[in-house]
Amino acid sequence: MRDPERATYAIQRLRPFFTGRVMERLRRADVSAYIEKRKADKVGPYTVNRELDLLSAAINYARKHWEWDIQNPVSGMSLRQPEGRLRWLSRAEADVLIREAEKEPKSPHLADFIRLALNTGCRKNELLKLSWDRVDLKANVLRLEGEHTKSG
Repeated sequence: MRDPERATYAIQRLRPFFTGRVMERLRRADVSAYIEKRKADKVGPYTVNRELDLLSAAINYARKHWEWDIQNPVSGMSLRQPEGRLRWLSRAEADVLIREAEKEPKSPHLADFIRLALNTGCRKNELLKLSWDRVDLKANVLRLEGEHTKSG
């Protein structure tokens, strides 16, 4: 997990369920029980899968770095995720977003960043990693090659 806040959130959800359990005794039934509990909590499949990813990574870390001879019961277990929905902000929503960003004193460039993202369709990291050699102001063009995009 790249985002430390998401990892912290996942740990906070995993800990109450798995505290007191011995890692080498974890079975697929334990993981299934966790999945069912999270579904009962009305948690979406994407979130549950990220939590399972973290648990799996912890088990794999113990296997690799501590040479624990244990199976990974999480391996191959995940919830089916629905296709992502495609949605754009309405003009009114975009206006509100920009207006609120302009009020943010700690981020004076936030509104401009949002305008750029909305007008180009670029993701945050695509814009943050953009270099001037890929910008043509005269032609109003940004060049994003495969290595500069999430989808590659």
